[in-house]
Amino acid sequence: MKGFSPVALFLGLLLIGLGSFFLSERFCGAGGPGFAVKDNKFSTSSSDTYTFNIGKSSLKMTDGTNKSFKLIADYLKKNELKGLSLVGTQYAGEKGNDLGAARALAIKNKLVKSFKAPEERIMVSGQSVNNRATTKTVSGVEWIFSGDAGSTSSTEKKSDGAAATADLGIGGLNHTFLFSDSKVNLTLDTEMKAYLTKLKGYLKDNPGTKLAIVGHTDNAGSESSNMKRAEKMVSKVRRFFRDNGLSRNVIFTDAKGSTEPEVSQDSPDAVNLNNRVVLSIKEK
Repeated sequence: MKGFSPVALFLGLLLIGLGSFFLSERFCGAGGPGFAVKDNKFSTSSSDTYTFNIGKSSLKMTDGTNKSFKLIADYLKKNELKGLSLVGTQYAGEKGNDLGAARALAIKNKLVKSFKAPEERIMVSGQSVNNRATTKTVSGVEWIFSGDAGSTSSTEKKSDGAAATADLGIGGLNHTFLFSDSKVNLTLDTEMKAYLTKLKGYLKDNPGTKLAIVGHTDNAGSESSNMKRAEKMVSKVRRFFRDNGLSRNVIFTDAKGSTEPEVSQDSPDAVNLNNRVVLSIKEK
């Protein structure tokens, strides 16, 4: 290449590479290499994946993930003993207390509303991780199947470089139950059995710690009626854990009513996200 020194050629190629990297980081809507889930003999994958903007829970779909979501919904409909748990991730620096749960709920709503997946067999929860997302969009939701000849964790190809796990908070025990119109389906499925085993072990190994069960609501009623709704939700969750072997001495309960909303009470998601019971470990 007459007229170009090796140094100039190297710098030109470097600039082209950096430019391509910048454009892909800023404008790549799919956000990464793809999406895949597997459970026993069932599997589906896509070369692209759904995404969420940093600090947001609005779901962005692609043609490939729409096809995969439909196959997952069909799989659940054909296997009546199958359950699905969605664990959404909130990264360090993102605002909001339950952004991970909101992302998981957005995926559940897509499966249920668009593809008629069985709502009662899809559970959602959230987790917080200490690492920051490295891209402008993330797809951090873990898919965990349970029931019907065993359970198999799904895999998800990550676009943000972060590993999504079911380790929720202190000892992996922070959890959020999302109530719809003050109702929730509490079932002792494979995931909940594993949670209870881990919880009992943690409380036994750490004398003086307690499981805190705190109820929250939207502002649909008066202050007093909202508080009563929160207390009723807390009572239901407390009874579930008492019935499954947890001593009353290791349970702490509280009700906040509508005083600590997760999202604005004017939000379309207020009913789904503000009516919730949050579990956490209360240190001595």
